[in-house]
Amino acid sequence: MKNTQLNAWMWRWHTIAGLITLPVFALLALTGLLILLQSDYEALKHSDIRQVSPQNEQVSLQQQLVAATKQFGKIPGSYTIKSDPNLATEFVTGHHGEKSYVLVNQYTGEVTGTYERGDALFAIVRSLHGELMLGEFGSYMIELVNSWLFVLVVTGIFVWWPKKKFKRASFFTIRFNKGKRLLYRDLHSVLGAWTSLVLIVMLASGMFLTVVFGSLYKDIQKSADSGYPPIWRSGKSLSSTQIGDPLTLDTMVQVAKQLNLPGTITISLPKKSDSVFTVKNRTNFSDQQVVHIDQYSGEILRRVTWDEVGTMAAARSLFMRLHMGSFYGLPYWYLLVVSMVIFVLISVAGLVAYLMRKPQGSWGLTKVPDSFKANKLIVTAVVIFAVLLPLFGISLAIIIGASYLQKMLARKRHYKRTLGTPSDANPAA
Repeated sequence: MKNTQLNAWMWRWHTIAGLITLPVFALLALTGLLILLQSDYEALKHSDIRQVSPQNEQVSLQQQLVAATKQFGKIPGSYTIKSDPNLATEFVTGHHGEKSYVLVNQYTGEVTGTYERGDALFAIVRSLHGELMLGEFGSYMIELVNSWLFVLVVTGIFVWWPKKKFKRASFFTIRFNKGKRLLYRDLHSVLGAWTSLVLIVMLASGMFLTVVFGSLYKDIQKSADSGYPPIWRSGKSLSSTQIGDPLTLDTMVQVAKQLNLPGTITISLPKKSDSVFTVKNRTNFSDQQVVHIDQYSGEILRRVTWDEVGTMAAARSLFMRLHMGSFYGLPYWYLLVVSMVIFVLISVAGLVAYLMRKPQGSWGLTKVPDSFKANKLIVTAVVIFAVLLPLFGISLAIIIGASYLQKMLARKRHYKRTLGTPSDANPAA
């Protein structure tokens, strides 16, 4: 049986966490959903320049590279090996959300079009998701909300758990015929409980992108020398022989295929006469490699395996994939898409249920008996959490301090009222 006072305490903090997080959480879930759908949106929007009609013969990749270079005004950054005969060849320059694409018809060698990954719509979406379009201040706000969402999940699971014994109805039932308030509460609690694990994963992985926690993690990673080998990111420290003619892109693709790397293979193109080709594969972490190759001889200059990546960098990469929806392919992506829709729903339902329950002129916080004291395990967990997530710790101290100040002022007002009773007045007046 659940401790009634502890349940009231948990419910009080669940409400506080909800007031801090829910509106922003709904926005994060909605923008996160749009970001997950970005690739599909782009494929549909740019289908006219992506789709080509297959023909019997293709022009060489080198000719396609020349066409893309003329379009870019410089040598593209990379080319990803693909085999779909219905899609134009893509050459990419830039990184992350600022990538630019030139598409070339592999049958005619003509550029079919270009587009920017960071177009106006998704620039707004990403700014809202990462910083609420408020710059650095918004980034701090996102981290604060992310920290309190952990509290929302933990306290919510505790409050949702049946008070006496397991009942299947308590775990799965949403009461559609018991009034609007109970309907909204059930939508919030039942759907929230069953997607809580996904939410915890998204919150934990999102912390690596934050200002305070993310920066502290990087600093520790650097101090511990637990990052990526410098040669993993770039082959700038290596030089090609500059003997003979450089390999064509067609030849380089054959060299890359002979490496027998699993997954999707991308070739970074040399920009200078002494630069190198770099071959990378996108697959399970343990099978990832980076291979730097002389652009003239095709000789392997340096091969880097995942075993050379530091533990902290590997952990961060894992969490980043989880957060971006690129972990274990389409099943995980579909799970996130459905979860984001549910997160928006439970945010709205929770807020509506709270407003319907909340007394007018009050915050609607559950009253906890003065005799209740959190046990040492809970206090220790909160302290550890406050240390790991500094913005949570600071905000928690402010809330607790304001609560004590409110109680002190209430006692002072009560004391003044007691001293000012009619019995103290002069009876002869």
